[in-house]
Amino acid sequence: MKRKARTFGIFVLLFSPAMLPMPAAAQNAQPAAQTADDDPFIWLEDVDGKRSMDWVNAHNAATVAELSSTPVYQPLVTRIKTILDSRDRIANPSMVGDKIYNFWQDADHQRGIWRRTTVSDYLTGKPTWETVLDVDALAKAEGVPWADGGAD
Repeated sequence: MKRKARTFGIFVLLFSPAMLPMPAAAQNAQPAAQTADDDPFIWLEDVDGKRSMDWVNAHNAATVAELSSTPVYQPLVTRIKTILDSRDRIANPSMVGDKIYNFWQDADHQRGIWRRTTVSDYLTGKPTWETVLDVDALAKAEGVPWADGGAD
């Protein structure tokens, strides 16, 4: 069973639309303006609207119901959550000036924290991180479900 699941996962990864090359003509194409007549799902552009959220929640519920009915679902979810919440993960750092920055998520920081340390401290293997922005604390303080969108 493990081999079938692993093979299926690899198949999905290799043959997902995101992994297929895009035709040259499509790479430079500009999207046409959409109207309700052109696109029956244009109403989904209202990402916070009740109708859109009802549709998303219904599709999410159906997807979770389908996935969770398989015997591999819960063990896989548990394993992935354990990995993602592990404090033993390697930080993916970015150097900015003389500091190393990292966006970190774990069980205590589900929305994430931006943190930084010095280069010399990072090279010790056990850096002391200074929190720059705690997205969880900000979301709680402002009553807004903030999520990190990355940094440039």
